[in-house]
Amino acid sequence: PALTLLAGAVLGAVQWIELRRHVELAGRWLLSTALGLGIGLAAGVVLLEVVGELLTGQPMRLLQQEPLPRAFSFLILGAISGLCLGFAQRLMLRRAPRLPSNWPLLSACGLGLGFPAGSLLADTALSGLTSPAGLLALVVVSGAVLGSFTARPVARVAV
Repeated sequence: PALTLLAGAVLGAVQWIELRRHVELAGRWLLSTALGLGIGLAAGVVLLEVVGELLTGQPMRLLQQEPLPRAFSFLILGAISGLCLGFAQRLMLRRAPRLPSNWPLLSACGLGLGFPAGSLLADTALSGLTSPAGLLALVVVSGAVLGSFTARPVARVAV
């Protein structure tokens, strides 16, 4: 859980750098992003591992899967994480009338597509997710895809 909160804090801090100049409550953005992504990642991993063990009868470890099953697992993990992230951020900016009501779904789509894309890139072009380059690819691709879904709505709020 500490690592998932840290991941959320890093994402929130990067977004906060721009938002602080435009959004009155931007200070809460960092906290809501850390909590939303942290809770989403932790819940998603636990859910995947519990359901995976129920379906297969053996412990399922996300990073020990083959590339395609892992990418599918990352799709589920990304969707759960993005939904939690989006709900936390939407709650924080509930007074921002220009933030779309479908914000949690945009975040779920962004991370739901970004996680498996980054995972597949790491597995096919790099040394997998256990290498620093592979992990960096996962983070960069996931962030870029999430940004492609959420940048325009955030820009409307920041105006």
